Amino acid sequence: MIEVHGVRQALKDLKKVQDSIEDGVVDDFKKHGKAMVKVLRAVAPKKTGKLKRSIKSVVYLDYGKPIKLRVWITRSAFYGYFLEYGTSKEAAQPFFFRTTGAYSPEIKTSLKAMINDRINQSNLETRKRRVEILSKMGL
Repeated sequence: MIEVHGVRQALKDLKKVQDSIEDGVVDDFKKHGKAMVKVLRAVAPKKTGKLKRSIKSVVYLDYGKPIKLRVWITRSAFYGYFLEYGTSKEAAQPFFFRTTGAYSPEIKTSLKAMINDRINQSNLETRKRRVEILSKMGL
């Protein structure tokens, strides 16, 4: 008979890593969402300030579904669409997608670094635990 010890503990450790990464993604998305809103508000065409105030961000976390960062212009400033794309009488004043698109590489780099840090941290903790177990066993 072959026995495998530590499988349950390994699964618990993996769940901790998963939870840590999910928390990190949410924190990263919140940070980048706030930064994007700040920049978008700074570059948005301004007449009354309503468009500027209508730019929002939110992080969606539904268990079992991908974590999402949404940055948008609320309905109260629906005319943001016309400013972004223009009309037959007005030239486009693009500001939204150009700005959010510029953040994409930065967000990816930040997420990659955070995930690597979380995995490396869990590996360090696992190695420490392994050393403790082996020393208790006299090995």
